[in-house]
Amino acid sequence: MAVKVRDEMWGYELAVSVLFLLISLIGMAVCCAGVSEIPKCKYGDTECYFFYKMCSHSYFNKYSIVANQGAPYTCAWVAKYRAVEGSSKDGLDQLMLPIIASIFSLIPGITLVISTVIRNERSILALLEAGKAFIIFCAVLHILSCVQIYQLTFDCRWYEDNLHGNQDACAAGYTKFVAGACIGLVCEFVLLAGIIAFGEIERRRVRSDVVESFKGGMGGFGD
Repeated sequence: MAVKVRDEMWGYELAVSVLFLLISLIGMAVCCAGVSEIPKCKYGDTECYFFYKMCSHSYFNKYSIVANQGAPYTCAWVAKYRAVEGSSKDGLDQLMLPIIASIFSLIPGITLVISTVIRNERSILALLEAGKAFIIFCAVLHILSCVQIYQLTFDCRWYEDNLHGNQDACAAGYTKFVAGACIGLVCEFVLLAGIIAFGEIERRRVRSDVVESFKGGMGGFGD
């Protein structure tokens, strides 16, 4: 089946769809910039960890607790993550999900641009349905990616910089990724509403074309 292009292709619909695609591209670029800024290290290297002295009450001495004498203080050195571990010094093994989520966020915008250019009824409706499915999928990926980035950078963001030296880089990378993800999520939800509205318009147009064809072919029987 040949691809039909709209007669009035250049209009506000195409301009709006291109605008949302550009916004999605900006969100993806911000997310990728955040991922690239997060400190990384090779599995097992000393650059991956730092030690933090944690002290608290010891509850191993049951006699002191029962007698309300106050549990003795106990301290221990605990390993924390200075950077995100990977297969190499710049490995992205644990950051693949955020990267995939950032790239996939472009698919709904591309789908919307194509659907505003072509005129094939079946192709348009199929693209719109696929676009809605990808929007939900990308939104879930973005949320999961933010949670993963939050967990991977928690230690190096919240512990003092003099313990590991990566606090600024971790905080900046995390902030940029969340900002890019928020841009993508807002754009995706607006696109979802737009695709639903545009799909209803297309279905209405297809139904009206079918009715007009039926009227003309049956000699006014449709009246």
